[in-house]
Amino acid sequence: MIPPSFFHRQNTDGWWSVYKASISTEGHAPSLISIDRITPPGFHAFTPAASAAAPGLVAVATRRPTSQFRHIEVIDLRGGGNAYVEITRPIAPHSHHYNPFFSPDASRVAYHRCRGGQNDGSPPLLLENLKSLSPETFSLFRIHGSFPSFSHHGQRIAYVGLPGVYVVNSDGSNPRQVYNGNAFPTSWDWKRKGVIYTSHGPGFATESTGVDIISITLSDKDDQGEPFIKKLTSVGKNNAFPSPSPDGKWVVFRSGRSGHKNLYIMDAVEGESAGIYQLTTGPWTDTMCNWSPDGEWIAFASDRHKPGSGSFSIYMVHPNGTGLRRVVHSGEGGRTNHPWFSPDSKSLVFTSDLAGVSAEPISIPHQYQPYGDIFTVNIDGSNVRRLTHNSYEDGTPTWSPFFLEPADVVEALPDSARCLFDDCHWLSLGNRVDSGTNGNSC
Repeated sequence: MIPPSFFHRQNTDGWWSVYKASISTEGHAPSLISIDRITPPGFHAFTPAASAAAPGLVAVATRRPTSQFRHIEVIDLRGGGNAYVEITRPIAPHSHHYNPFFSPDASRVAYHRCRGGQNDGSPPLLLENLKSLSPETFSLFRIHGSFPSFSHHGQRIAYVGLPGVYVVNSDGSNPRQVYNGNAFPTSWDWKRKGVIYTSHGPGFATESTGVDIISITLSDKDDQGEPFIKKLTSVGKNNAFPSPSPDGKWVVFRSGRSGHKNLYIMDAVEGESAGIYQLTTGPWTDTMCNWSPDGEWIAFASDRHKPGSGSFSIYMVHPNGTGLRRVVHSGEGGRTNHPWFSPDSKSLVFTSDLAGVSAEPISIPHQYQPYGDIFTVNIDGSNVRRLTHNSYEDGTPTWSPFFLEPADVVEALPDSARCLFDDCHWLSLGNRVDSGTNGNSC
C-alpha cells in the first residue's frame, strides 16, 4: 500500500466533496483498491492537501450554508472517524480563504487569503514592478484599477476604479478621481489635450440597457478644477467601448440600438447629434473596438463566426467598412477579446484562452473570464506570442507609447485594504448547485 490520494469532484447530489483513493502497489502495476467520499453532503469541500508527515490529516477549503465565506478546515481521519477542526473561521470569519497546504513537517497549515491592510504601516504600491517574461523587452506593472489607457504623449494613465474614472501620472504620482459614476473602459483623444472617453452604465448588460458614451475634459491643471462631462450618445441602448480616430474627428463605439451589438462611428466632439453612421451590421455581437494609430484599421472582438455561442475572435475592418478580416481565431467556444493596437499599428495585444486555463477555476476567487492570458500578434495574423502565464484573469490590455522603466512606485491609496473579490458566484447562491452545473464560469 502507498499513502492514499485525495481529490475533489462534484457529486451527483450537487455538493462538491473530497474523496480518498486507496492504491495498492502489489503486483506488476499500481491498482486502485477503493474510492471513498470523506466529506458528507450538506456543504462544499474542495482543494484537499495531505502530508506524509501527518498521515490521516487532510486540509480542505469549505463553503458551509451557515457562512458566506470560504474557510479552511482540517479533517482528522485517524481512528476511523472524521473530526473537523476549524482553522480560519475563528480568526477571520469575514474573509475568503483558499488552497490550504501543510508545511513539510506538518506542524503548520498555510493558505491564501486577502492580505487586507499593511501591517507595517508602509503605503501600498500604486505601480508595482513585477518579474516579466523578458526584462530587456517588456516591463510588467500592476496598477490599482481596470481598463488602463495611456495618454498619447505618455505622461498620464487613465483607469477605472469600479466605480469611478481615475487619472494618475505615468510615474505613479498624483492619482485623482475625475468621474465618480460607474464607467468602462477608458481611451484618450489624440488631438485634444486632457479628453478621456468612457461609457457610463452597467457592464455585461443586454442590448436594451441604458449605457452612454461620455467625454471627460480635464482642466488645464487637471489636479485642480472640475472636469467637464459631456454625453455624446442620445439613444441609450448599450453604447460602450469608445475609441477615437487619430485625427481627433471621430469615435468608434459599440451599440445595441438596432437590437444587436454592432459598431458605429460618430462625431468625436459633439457626439451623434453632429453625425453618426453604422460600421458593421448583423445578428451578432461586435464589441471592444480600437482604432489604429495610423487610422487605417479598427480592430474588434466578435462572435459573428458563430453568433450567440459565446465564442469570440479578433477581426479588423477599415473605417469605411471595407477589408473585413479575421485576425485571430479561437477554438470551439473559445474567447479572444479586448484588442489594442501597438503604437506603430503593426501589432495587436489581446486577451485569450488560446492556452487554456492554468488552474481549476474552483480553486481561485470568482473571475468573469478565468481563461485570460495576454498575447500579441502581427496584424496579418502571424507571430502570436504569449506574454503572461498564471491562474488568474489577465485582461483589458493597453499599449504604452514608451518603455516604462521597471521600478516600483509608492503612493498612498484610499481604501487600499479592501478585499473586493468574491467566491465563485454559483457557490454563493445558496451554496448548493444543480447536479448539471460544473462551475466552469467561476
